[in-house]
Amino acid sequence: MKFTITHNKILESVRTLAKIATKNTSLPILKNIKMEVLGATLTMNATNLDVGVTIRVPVKDAEDGVCVVDATVFLSYIGLLPQKTKISIEKVGEHVVISSERGVAKFTTVEAADFPEIPQISNAEANRVTMKTLDFVGGIRSVVFSCAFSAMRPELSSVYIYKNEDELVFVATDTFRLAEKRISMDSVDIEPVLIPSKVAQEIVKLFGESEGDISVCFEDGQVSIQNDDLTAIARTVSGVFPDYKQIIPTDSLTCAAVLKGDLQNALRASTIFSDKFNQVTLTVLPEKEIVVLDTKNVVSGENTYNIHSGIEGEEVSLNFNYSYFNDVMSTIKSDSINLLFNGKGKPVVIRDEDHKFLYLIMPMSKN
Repeated sequence: MKFTITHNKILESVRTLAKIATKNTSLPILKNIKMEVLGATLTMNATNLDVGVTIRVPVKDAEDGVCVVDATVFLSYIGLLPQKTKISIEKVGEHVVISSERGVAKFTTVEAADFPEIPQISNAEANRVTMKTLDFVGGIRSVVFSCAFSAMRPELSSVYIYKNEDELVFVATDTFRLAEKRISMDSVDIEPVLIPSKVAQEIVKLFGESEGDISVCFEDGQVSIQNDDLTAIARTVSGVFPDYKQIIPTDSLTCAAVLKGDLQNALRASTIFSDKFNQVTLTVLPEKEIVVLDTKNVVSGENTYNIHSGIEGEEVSLNFNYSYFNDVMSTIKSDSINLLFNGKGKPVVIRDEDHKFLYLIMPMSKN
């Protein structure tokens, strides 16, 4: 194996693959990346068994061959080389040699036959849709934090994606809270699918900085996501997502509009004074036009934080896990947030200004 490539291109590719390559005590091969030259194309692979990633880039002065090297070590060295310079990479015996104007480095390789095969998926156009990267990744990012941590019920530790009329809908829940993001998408039509939360998080890491379009294909229990150079393939989950619409209130008894920045400051205070249950008492006082957050801790003390608010409806007071509020702050982009209540013991619903995002939090029973 031998090829010449620009430093920036190999650095960008290896950096992406290193996000997937993982240290696994039972499968140490997974910390490596595989490089294979065929013709004038370099194909690089990495996998953590949840997601397999393939990057293809053109190279010069190429000779066919294959090698497997440690992703972290390889990336650490390449990152030190000057930008925009050309480097030569060649397999010599049991080593891979990088030659540049800075000198020569020799890396130990491992047996390529031990590297796991990356799953393949058909290119059938009937199963493939194209959409904006920002829409697909943004939809996942908006809800994935609400997935359950436990894999006991795989459908709850997954992001549910389905088409509803002219919208693509992304949903996740752990039964204590639920997030739903709707994105207008007339031309896209897919069958409902469950993407495991680990896979969803990897998709955000891999494509989160990308622009333009991506091609998405769901087939035979797998999902393939592809842009110009990068392809990620992962398994999906077979199961039935809960009929979550039953728990979303259709109206509200109390509506409080607050500024996102004010609520964030109140939550920061809550982290100082909350108890071991992360409890915050949220009280809406229409006559005073304030939302009050109370927290108490026998060690650090107690705190009352008032937020000026536009309020319609009746007074209400509920206990919540403040971390559930904290988790959603980075997802909501609007300056104003609507808090919708339906009385004691009922969940609070949070909506952004354009009503494309919904977040529901169940109250705590502890008083």
